[in-house]
Amino acid sequence: MQKYMASLGKSTTKYAKKLVHVGDIVQVDIRGYGYYGRALAMVYLSDGTCYNERVVADGYACVYKYHGHKSKQLSWEEFNKLNRLMQEAKKYKRGLWGRDYGVMECLCE
Repeated sequence: MQKYMASLGKSTTKYAKKLVHVGDIVQVDIRGYGYYGRALAMVYLSDGTCYNERVVADGYACVYKYHGHKSKQLSWEEFNKLNRLMQEAKKYKRGLWGRDYGVMECLCE
């Protein structure tokens, strides 16, 4: 299972490298830090695209929740938009939702 999960991570990295290239300038809006000390941030690409929205919409990320609830780092508007994008990705089996729906469902709880 560990190798399988690593393969999903590699797929996500490959996807991310299509959006962000070495030398690109991005804007990082750090909102706080999660349970494991990782930065919780909104990232904007050089063309103004919100990376967070794009990666969720394309099925390569989940919406961060804290104990199953909206994290305080996101506004309700941002949280609702990201969740709507994630539901569409699930419905149309985009990205990893099409590769392994069950694992994504578990990861995105």
